[in-house]
Amino acid sequence: MFISIFCIFWSPLLYSAQELTLSKLKDLPDQFIGEYILIKAYAHLGIELKFNVLPASRALRYAQEGIVDGEIQRLTAIEASSPTLIRVPTSLGPLDSCIFFTKNTKFTALKDFGDYRFVYVRGIKSFDPLLPYFKESHVVNTQGQVWKMISHGRADLTSAGRIGGLYQLKKLGITGIYPLDPPRERYALYHYLHEKHRSLVPRINEVLQKLSKTGELQKLRAEAIDKLLSSVL
Repeated sequence: MFISIFCIFWSPLLYSAQELTLSKLKDLPDQFIGEYILIKAYAHLGIELKFNVLPASRALRYAQEGIVDGEIQRLTAIEASSPTLIRVPTSLGPLDSCIFFTKNTKFTALKDFGDYRFVYVRGIKSFDPLLPYFKESHVVNTQGQVWKMISHGRADLTSAGRIGGLYQLKKLGITGIYPLDPPRERYALYHYLHEKHRSLVPRINEVLQKLSKTGELQKLRAEAIDKLLSSVL
């Protein structure tokens, strides 16, 4: 009886002191914003985060299989193929998805760009609905390869988050590729945990809810964006 009571009493403390390892998508700067927020959020629970930087498709597979403990942030498009991942209900923030094109024009509709060559990153599920609009599409392993294909004239356009796209273009020193206005779509980004951490989902969600209500979540997001963009100025 003493042992049972001891284990019950101490288990939350043992759990709260653990480390979690999350997949971090390679060459996607927007991941830094989610990383920055989650480090602060999990600190409220006494949990330290580590990150495994991986290509998008492998990052998702590792999270699905429980090789890592979850994903920093993803769109809900992954859910149909990821029954082992649980969405933390409070969004980490929006992602303004823009068409990045070699001509500085206005975005109207995807169908109006169907004759151009589209390039995208393997393993990002949100690209799947876009592909039927384009007569020719190419898949690569990293976002850096996307920009290089366009700048070298082997593709014409892609879809990417505005902040992350501008960051990478500046970092790579690539010009002549423009984010079109208005954004193609605005998505909500969510943190995902593997089902083995089901009991942790309401705890971290409560922290994120409180941060959102006090405005701290929005402040952390703004700080992360500023740090990200200022690093390449």
